[in-house]
Amino acid sequence: MWREILKTIGRNKFKIYSLLFVSVWFTGDVLVAQKLYFENITAKQGLSQNSVTSIIQDRTGFIWFGTYDGLSRYDGYTFKVFRKEANQPHSLSHNFIRTMLLDRKGQLWIGTLGGGISLYDADHEHFITYMHSELDKNSISNNEIYRIVEDRSGTIWIATWGGGLNKVVFNPENKDTSLFAENRLQFIRFQNNPSDPQSLITDKVSSLIQDRNGLLWIGTRYGISIFDPEKELFVRHYRHDPENPNSLSHDNVSALELDSHGDIWIATWGGGLNKYDLDSDRFIRFQYNPNDPQSISHNMLISLSIDRSGNLWIGSWGGGLYRLDSKELEKTHNSGKPSFTRYLHYPNEMQSISGNSIYCIYEDRTNVLWIGTDWNGLSKFNPDNNQFTLYQSEEDKPSVNDNTVFTIYKDRKGVLWLGTRSGGLNSYNPKSGQYAHYLYEADNPNSISNNAIRSIYEDRSGRLWIGTEVGLNLFNRTSKKFYRYYNQPADPTMTNVFSILEDKAGFLWIGNWGGGLSRFDPNTGKFITYEPEADNLLSINNNIIWCMLEDQYNQLWIGTDQGGLNKYDRTNDCFFHYTHNSKDSTSLSDNKVISLFQSRDGTIWAGTTTGLNRMIGGGNPDLPVRFKCYNTEDGLYNNTVQGIVEDDQGNLWLINGEYLTFFNPVTRQLRGYHVSDKLKIEQFSVNAIFKDKTNGEIYIGGTNGFCVFHPDSIYYNRFIPDIVITDLRIFNKSVPIGQPVAGRQILAESIISTDHLYLDYTDDVIAFEFTALHFNSPENNKFAFKLEGFEQEWNYTDARQRVATYTNLDPGEYIFRAKASNNDGIWNAEGISLAISIKPPFWGTWWFRLFSVLALLLMIIAAIRIRTRKITFRNRELANINLRLSKEINERHRAEQEVKKLNTELEQRVQERTLELRNSNLELESFAYSISHDLRTPLRGMQGFSYTLLEEYSTKLDEKGRDYLRRIIRATRHMAQLIDDLLKLSRVTRSVTKKQSINLSQMAERIMETLKSESPERKVTVDIEKNLEVVGDYNLIYVALENLLYNAWKFSSSKKVAKIEFGKMIKDNGPVYYIKDNGVGFDMKYMDKLFEPFHRQHLDYEGTGIGLATVKRILGRHNGEVWAEGRVNRGATFYFTIGIAN
Repeated sequence: MWREILKTIGRNKFKIYSLLFVSVWFTGDVLVAQKLYFENITAKQGLSQNSVTSIIQDRTGFIWFGTYDGLSRYDGYTFKVFRKEANQPHSLSHNFIRTMLLDRKGQLWIGTLGGGISLYDADHEHFITYMHSELDKNSISNNEIYRIVEDRSGTIWIATWGGGLNKVVFNPENKDTSLFAENRLQFIRFQNNPSDPQSLITDKVSSLIQDRNGLLWIGTRYGISIFDPEKELFVRHYRHDPENPNSLSHDNVSALELDSHGDIWIATWGGGLNKYDLDSDRFIRFQYNPNDPQSISHNMLISLSIDRSGNLWIGSWGGGLYRLDSKELEKTHNSGKPSFTRYLHYPNEMQSISGNSIYCIYEDRTNVLWIGTDWNGLSKFNPDNNQFTLYQSEEDKPSVNDNTVFTIYKDRKGVLWLGTRSGGLNSYNPKSGQYAHYLYEADNPNSISNNAIRSIYEDRSGRLWIGTEVGLNLFNRTSKKFYRYYNQPADPTMTNVFSILEDKAGFLWIGNWGGGLSRFDPNTGKFITYEPEADNLLSINNNIIWCMLEDQYNQLWIGTDQGGLNKYDRTNDCFFHYTHNSKDSTSLSDNKVISLFQSRDGTIWAGTTTGLNRMIGGGNPDLPVRFKCYNTEDGLYNNTVQGIVEDDQGNLWLINGEYLTFFNPVTRQLRGYHVSDKLKIEQFSVNAIFKDKTNGEIYIGGTNGFCVFHPDSIYYNRFIPDIVITDLRIFNKSVPIGQPVAGRQILAESIISTDHLYLDYTDDVIAFEFTALHFNSPENNKFAFKLEGFEQEWNYTDARQRVATYTNLDPGEYIFRAKASNNDGIWNAEGISLAISIKPPFWGTWWFRLFSVLALLLMIIAAIRIRTRKITFRNRELANINLRLSKEINERHRAEQEVKKLNTELEQRVQERTLELRNSNLELESFAYSISHDLRTPLRGMQGFSYTLLEEYSTKLDEKGRDYLRRIIRATRHMAQLIDDLLKLSRVTRSVTKKQSINLSQMAERIMETLKSESPERKVTVDIEKNLEVVGDYNLIYVALENLLYNAWKFSSSKKVAKIEFGKMIKDNGPVYYIKDNGVGFDMKYMDKLFEPFHRQHLDYEGTGIGLATVKRILGRHNGEVWAEGRVNRGATFYFTIGIAN
């Protein structure tokens, strides 16, 4: 049959496609469109191939698609493809899939065109194949499988093309109960026998079905055979009889279907549709009739399906899809004439069916209809999406002429008026069923003033006013003439009319975009325009007017772009402003007021870009104006509210960003419908929402047409989604079934069938991919997951993120749980769970821990025993020690008494010795001063007489005598200096220090000035660091610093340019002061003697050897130190520290 189909297509291609058309019409005053919106899926989305021959939903909920090139399993987001693989005995037997069956036990049977039967093993995701063998009479009779059915008794029947009918039985010799055991199944053949007229008509069997009496109807290439499965006999045959109009219309039967009345529907290849009436035993034909537009328009049919609503769907080969509505089907049981609705593919319509050759039709559990086409992939029809009907511009058909609809209005005569972006004014008259389009004509002053229509309004007199982007228009519906009005004739663009309102006095209020607010008198044709005035706080505060409302108190409210809400005071001809105040939670939520509406209970609602505002008090002039705002925090789907209407039940319907939102003001219930989901509108137009008061329908305009719905027809999708885990990944790689990973098998079965997962502690990164098998609108399904044992709260996500990843889990027991909701938020609260055990390392296992505890206990016992022995031994030792200690204590006590006695004697001696030392010091001091005085007197005499001799008698002495005198003078001077230095050293040792703050830098500068004044001829560079301060005895520090600087001055005198530096450095976290010169230096091997009294290294320089000893004693009394570094003829550096003075 397949080869014959291809040949027939070639011969009739032109004839098939010349018949294509679609029906759209109107009835009564309600727009009716016989148009379905399909979602199309092709190989680009992952389908194995674009010719879909069969469709089935398995027990888990996956949808399976058989194609020319493999089998595709679909989870709503991704496809998993199965194909025949070389050297893989458990792969598919053939890539050309023709039919499938899910039996009552949940087993999936796949019939191929050339590979026999494949049974799918869901636990291991592989296949068991049964093929024809010439050597085995119990094998299947032919490898081209056209149909598989299960009868009421559970018996499987297989129709083959060329091998007749097969009955599946279990092999009695194979006792294995598994369906997947080798040679578990056998096949009993029922075939054509040319010598037996009661046998099967032909072995080319295309279709099978069981009727209400339990008989099998077998559709073949040459008619229908009726088979009694209990008696295993063919009881009759039906063939086409050209002479009998009640016979089968054509012998080539392609599909069979059973309706609720028990009648059999037969699709034929070339003879159209037949219905067999079981009661009258006759066939009723439904064929193409060129004189009947409601007849089926194509006779080459290949598929049939009856959905749960009783609608019969018919797939043709080249003529598209047909539907016989359940009401129309019911007519056929009452001898009525039914009408068929046809759905065709249109290249320019993305949401038309994907192709016109319909291989198969299948309804899943959630009533989604799947249509498999030839070479054009899949089409999916979601009946929920037809709650909203979209109307668009269609070429060569009466329709709106521009898809961007700015405004919608239905007048009191029932005429629908549409304002478009560039198509002018459109009208639809339901009585005549005609569209009319009114466009701007440059040479016609009575045409509409502009093609961009922003507002439409019918006043109390029945006059129709049209607001355009350039002018206000009055339309005379009788003469079809437009009369134009401008508030500023010199600049017509200032009359950009976004809203029109008639007040109780009969004036029209015109809200302009950029032109302020105008009051228009229809009788005089004159405008009074209100615009912001800088020096008038009671003027309107913004030039852009979005919307207007006159409330029950005859107050006029104006919504502006950035001026908030304005209220017009008619008495005083002024405006009051209500704007957002960030410090007042009851103020308006935003200053951009896009929409206004007053509900039947008097409540005023204002739509802004930050939420929906309810005016508390309903605008009562005796009450203060306050607002309550509802936004996304309260469940609103978007904060922008671009339009508001109220249905007959008192519910609000909001244009809410990209959502149409249902809002119950009493219960605060919210429900959102996304533009891409059910409405099929790309983007809403501002305030393009209108409710028909006569029938309750609501119209919404957008950028790709307008849609219509009745609030009472909107319902929730109540189907709870099935959820499954579809993939396990470790380190971002999918884990294969039955194959080792890192030396161990993780999945013995598919993750879908796995209840308990065993992992290793080394599996640091694990991920679970999950899906909800709910296909109405899978992109709007929601998900939640958590890993019990690791986290407490659910993680919520959407269809874009269906993977849960966990890293570095501790060894232990966990339960992964996932749940999902459908597109209307109905949750599968039970969800799915997967137990997970993560094996610890050997040192974390119970047996290792037990062994460790036992080992530790043994060690503790052994340690206790050893310790006990040691304690016993130690106790003995302690007893002996105690005896010795007792003796020692007694002896020590006697010794302590003796020590106390000695200490008393010693203290007395110390006091006596201290007194002796004090007296000795006083005597020494007295002696030192006596010696100093006694020595100085003869020294002065010697020095004086020597000077006198040298001055007065030098001429009487020879040179040698004069030299002796000079030597005497120098000796006496040195002796005097030595006495002074000794006295200074004595005073340093005995003097009491007085602490005060000392500026060393200033002290050094004074000393250096003195030295310079004594030798002004010397060239000396002095560098003294500023602000060097210490605490100590001023006089003593002065002596020490004077000695050090004097040494630097003295020992650098041989240099042409001497350099002396005084500064500070930090060493061991403390200050160290230094005096550095470039003089004669010294040899470091004498450094230890440098600070001893009377030690001199440079005898050619004057000095006593007392100075550095004095410095050391002074610094010692200040808890300081002094040391030096030097090299011969390279200078010297003296370092010293100063602590707290003693």
